[in-house]
Amino acid sequence: MSIAKKILVLFLLINTTVGCSIGPITASQRFKARKQPPFSLLASRPTAFVGQHVLLGGIIQRCTTQGGESLILIIQKPLDQATDQPIVKTPSKGKFYFWYKGKIDPKVYSTGKMITVTGKVVSPFKMKLDTSSLLIIEGEEFFLWPKESLPSYASKIPTRSILENIWEPVGFEPWATGWGEGWW
Repeated sequence: MSIAKKILVLFLLINTTVGCSIGPITASQRFKARKQPPFSLLASRPTAFVGQHVLLGGIIQRCTTQGGESLILIIQKPLDQATDQPIVKTPSKGKFYFWYKGKIDPKVYSTGKMITVTGKVVSPFKMKLDTSSLLIIEGEEFFLWPKESLPSYASKIPTRSILENIWEPVGFEPWATGWGEGWW
């Protein structure tokens, strides 16, 4: 085998192993949660899955911190398979709590932000909560997704694909950059 073929095979091997997961959650946590049951089953019988590693995400409804521990109520949303980002436009199948042994700033982790979490399902009685029907995840890793910073006019422009914006890309304003009349 020539050197060029070896380099190509090595490049393809590295690209496929690294390219499979581009999400913020580590590969070890993804591996632990590989046999995760569907959220509807987890939510309907949380005590049956105590100790199960899961990878979930959604939109933060409430975040509280007390005594060095934090509790986040999350509205569940399905995750994108490639990036682990919650898909906001899909319907939710319920809510769950994310319990973290550490301080989380409620101002940063505020209502309406997207989050992806991993951890183990714990018994609701361990948390001393009134609602034993909600799923509680003891946090191991979590990632707060940044809000998309699109200009206000970009949401008003209907775009169906990237190819439609080749001639006039969203945000292209030559008059704002100084490319006005007579720049050529």
